[in-house]
Amino acid sequence: MKQVVNAEAGQRPPEPHQHKHHQKDFDDQGNERQLRMEMWKVRDNVWKARVSLNEASQVSIDVAATGGQNTQVPGNTEIELGFSPDGKLVSVGDGTDTQNTGKLSANVSFRIDGNPAVQTFSLNLGEANKITGVTQFSSDFTTKAVKQDGYPMGYMESFSIDNSGTITGVFSNGVKQPLARIAMATFTNPAGLNKAGDTMFSYSINSGEPNIGESGIAGRGKINAGLLEMSNVDLSDQFTDMIVTQRGFQANSRTITTSDQMIQEVLGLKR
Repeated sequence: MKQVVNAEAGQRPPEPHQHKHHQKDFDDQGNERQLRMEMWKVRDNVWKARVSLNEASQVSIDVAATGGQNTQVPGNTEIELGFSPDGKLVSVGDGTDTQNTGKLSANVSFRIDGNPAVQTFSLNLGEANKITGVTQFSSDFTTKAVKQDGYPMGYMESFSIDNSGTITGVFSNGVKQPLARIAMATFTNPAGLNKAGDTMFSYSINSGEPNIGESGIAGRGKINAGLLEMSNVDLSDQFTDMIVTQRGFQANSRTITTSDQMIQEVLGLKR
């Protein structure tokens, strides 16, 4: 989750818990969680931030200098943000580890009541000595942009297939995710395949083993998504069948007419 926040440069300490920010996040199971961050200035160019999470019995925030995760739950809930005189974020620390180069981030770990598992997400605070994330300028305290890549639980509503054969699922939460890819095969001797149905074949000793892979590579055919195959029937056979059916209908109709005439003759003899 990326935070783009401006801390008010003109604020004077001490006045803790003055600025609060709420952010909607999602845990590993797709449940919505409300992250609350409180920020206050402790001295010139130095701020502290405290995090809390709704329904979480234990919360910790950790800055790992190596980029890994060493959060203990329960544990520290505050981090310290250092700024340059021109308002750029230069460091993030938790009292044990400090980041001051590259991408600056903090791991938030928490445990929900009734669930012993520890869940973790990362706060992307920006890059050191740049204005891509948290800043300190002479303006009101604002949260201009927050980007989070979590999402709620969703059900697959539809799917699509592209020209590469990739099957993409479209879910009710707006997520599109590749699910599988259609494979294609070539054979050393396609004429040696065994017919297994109207449009199905199976490999044999004569055809050789299938060479399976992506479409359009190594002589494999291409997939044209969204196209409808034209009719591949033999028109001469279809016309022949139609003529035979027509002749049979005509012969049957003649038989019915003759039978009707014979019945009329029999009725006339009786009268």
